[in-house]
Amino acid sequence: MSWRGPLVLVGTVAGVIGVLTYRTPQGSVQQARPGTGATSGSGAGQSASQGSSGNGAGSSASGGGSSGSASSAGSGSTGSSGSGASGTVTVQGAVEDYGYGALSVDVTFSGRRITNVSVASLQVAESLSQQIADAAVPQLRQEVLDAQSAQIAGVSGATFTSQAYAASVQSAIDRSAR
Repeated sequence: MSWRGPLVLVGTVAGVIGVLTYRTPQGSVQQARPGTGATSGSGAGQSASQGSSGNGAGSSASGGGSSGSASSAGSGSTGSSGSGASGTVTVQGAVEDYGYGALSVDVTFSGRRITNVSVASLQVAESLSQQIADAAVPQLRQEVLDAQSAQIAGVSGATFTSQAYAASVQSAIDRSAR
C-alpha cells in the first residue's frame, strides 16, 4: 500500500487552509510633514523619506491594494515658498495616484531653472513598491534636473512611479508659471 497518496492529500489541504486564512498586516501610515494636505489612513503601507542631501520630506496617507484605503484631503494643494530677492521658489506638485500608491514632489526653481526636486509625499501599498520607489526616485530626480522639464524617459521597472513623478513635476512647473 502506498503512503504517498494520503500524504499528498494532507499536504494539499494544509496548503489550501494556509492560503485561505492568510491575512496581510494592517498598519497605519503617519503624516510625516504638516501642511502637505494629506491625512493619515489605514491599510498596509510603509512611510518613505526621500530627497536630496538628506533634506527631503517624508510620507503621508493612503493605504492601498486590497487591504485598506484612505482618503487624501486637499491632495491637489499648492505649496510654495521662496525668497523674492534671489528668485528662488519651491512649488509643490499635485499628488498623483499611480496604482501602487501616490506621490507628490517639491520643485525648486531659481528663475526659470529647476535647481532641486524632492519628494513631498509618498505612500505605497506594500514593501516591494517602497523598494521600487527608493531605487527609482534618485534617478528620476537626476533626469528632471538634466532635462529641466518633466519630459523624462523614466526608470525601467518603475513605469507607474516614473509617470506619476513626471506628472507631479509637470504640475509644479505649471503652477510656477502662474
